[in-house]
Amino acid sequence: MDTAQIWTIWRTNDGYEVEDKLPVDKGVMLMAAMGAALDTKMSPELREDMKNATVTTDINLQLTKERAIQALILNGKKLSDSKQIEVANCRVKENEITCKGHEGSAHLKNSARDQLLYPYPFPLLFAQILKQSHPATGQTIPITLAVLEEVKNRLQLTKVSGQLRGEGPERMVIGQYTFDTDKFVLGARLKIDVLKTDPSREAPI
Repeated sequence: MDTAQIWTIWRTNDGYEVEDKLPVDKGVMLMAAMGAALDTKMSPELREDMKNATVTTDINLQLTKERAIQALILNGKKLSDSKQIEVANCRVKENEITCKGHEGSAHLKNSARDQLLYPYPFPLLFAQILKQSHPATGQTIPITLAVLEEVKNRLQLTKVSGQLRGEGPERMVIGQYTFDTDKFVLGARLKIDVLKTDPSREAPI
């Protein structure tokens, strides 16, 4: 978990609302600066990609009382001009997950076992997965995820098969606080990235 994140949670009549302010992605900002400097030397295709590229600055969640995601909103800005935009606005309905963004929309038929996932290391994005599937230590169980990604600056919802493994008790130290918790490892291969590949980089969720 990135402890540089600043997040706030509110209790509502229907569940919870969460706001997570993300730390500055220095790699993305460096890419934007290089893109501006090399603009005249880029191909038209690459120039168009850079023009539409975005960076997410905060995550907003609406959760049920059971901590299942009802709504996921990603706010951010365009790298080309720093204009504030809504990167994605997703709603989870009984039979469908729909997402709208600044560049088109995406939808996916939903079933009771599908779970919306935005692959960012923020604990409450994974809470519903552990609420629904809670393997014992050493046990690995299959799960189905509805993964939200940006592919060439366009939203994409993809049904992905994954595995959740129980790793047992673990003690976490965050700043001055110590937590006795359980560790789980989620593995799922995405089209543009890998959520978890190297066991030495596994993190509790």
